[in-house]
Amino acid sequence: MPTNKEIDKSLDKISKKISFFAINPVNEEAEKKKFFKDKKYQPVFEYEPYTHDIDKLQTQLRDVSPDNSELGKILKQARNIYYANLNMIKSRGKDNFTKYSILCYGAPDKDLVKEARKILKSKRPIKEKKDLTTAQVISRMKYAFIKYGFSWKIVEKEMAACAAVNGKKKELIIKKGQRFSKKFLKRLIVHEIGTHILRTENGAHQPYKIFERGLPNYLMTEEGLAVTNEEINHCLDIAILRRYAARVIAVDTALKKGFRKVYEELTKYLDKDLAWRTTVRVKRGLGDTSKPGGCTKDFAYLRGYFAVKRYTEAGNDLQKLYYGKVGIQHVEMLDKIPGLVEPELLPTFRYLRYFIEHFEGLLKSVILLDIPPFNLTFRLIKNNIKGLSLRKMFNGKK
Repeated sequence: MPTNKEIDKSLDKISKKISFFAINPVNEEAEKKKFFKDKKYQPVFEYEPYTHDIDKLQTQLRDVSPDNSELGKILKQARNIYYANLNMIKSRGKDNFTKYSILCYGAPDKDLVKEARKILKSKRPIKEKKDLTTAQVISRMKYAFIKYGFSWKIVEKEMAACAAVNGKKKELIIKKGQRFSKKFLKRLIVHEIGTHILRTENGAHQPYKIFERGLPNYLMTEEGLAVTNEEINHCLDIAILRRYAARVIAVDTALKKGFRKVYEELTKYLDKDLAWRTTVRVKRGLGDTSKPGGCTKDFAYLRGYFAVKRYTEAGNDLQKLYYGKVGIQHVEMLDKIPGLVEPELLPTFRYLRYFIEHFEGLLKSVILLDIPPFNLTFRLIKNNIKGLSLRKMFNGKK
C-alpha cells in the first residue's frame, strides 16, 4: 500500500495536468463585437482542445486510496475534487458543465445574494484614472518580485480577469492590452503577492505537496483572505467591494438566465466594459450562453470575505492561514498533521537575506517612488553592491 506521502506526490502530478484556464473561451473578442453589434445576439463560446487525456487521469484518481488519518481524509477529498474538476473541463460547451461547476465551487445562498444587493445599493464610486499600461504594471510587479526574492514569471494574456495567478507554473498573468489605475496596482500587489503567492510559497516549504497546490475547498478562504488583506492595506474601497458583490449577483442570475439577461442586470451597477467581463467570467464553460448556467466560482470572493472577517473578529490569528493554501476549516487539523513547519513568509514582507520591511514600504516604493531600470535593480541585488544602500534604493531612505 502506498503511503500518504507517496499518494500526495501522485496527486500532485495529476493536479499539474488540471488547468482552470482551460474553461476560458478563445473567441471572447470576436463574440464581444457580435454582442454589441446585435442587441439580440447571445455569445457562443469556443475552447481550446485539452492537451491531456482526461479519462486516463480519472482512472489514475480512482486508483488512489489514502488511509483514514487526518492527512488521509484531506487527500481523499482532494482526489474527489480533482475528479470533479476534470469532469468540468470535459463538459466545456455542454449542458452538464454547470452541474460540475457547482460540485467544485458551490453556489451562492439567498443570504449572500441579499448582502450583495445591499452593497450594490451604495453610492456609485468615482472612476479611477487608468494611466498605467500593461507593460508598466509588469515592470513594477517584476520589481516587487525582486524585492521579495521570488523567481516567478509575469506574462500577458487575453482573458476575462484583469489578473490571475498560476501557482503550478509560478506565473502571474496580466490581462493583455488593459489599462490600470495606481490603486489597482497596489491592490494587485496586496491581493496576488500578499495572499496567493505567499500562501503558495509557504505551502512549498511544507513536507506535503497539497499545501502548495491547495487543500480541498481552500478557495473560499483564499479569496476571502485576499479581500481582507486589501482592507488591511487600505485598498479595498467601495468600488472593489461592489465588484465582488456584483459577481455574486452575476452567478445567481447566470444560474437562472442567459448571457444577455446577466449583462443587463449588471449594467444597473457596473459600466458596460466591466459588466461584459463579469458576465464572461460567470458564463465561461458554456457553449451556448443563452442557456442558464455557467461557472459559479466568482461568488467565493464576497462569501470568503465575510467568512475571514468572522474568523478574525473571533480573535483568531491570520498567521494560521499562511501555512499554505489552507481553508479556515483546516486550521484545527494543522496540529494533527506531522512535520508541518510554521510559515516563513507573511504579508509584513520579511526579507531574510537583506532586511525587514513592512508591506507598506513595498507599496510605497513600487507605486509612489521612481523605479530604477529593471536590469539595474536586478544586478544591484544580485551582486549586493556595498557602495549603494539597498534600503535607500528600495525605500528612498538613507
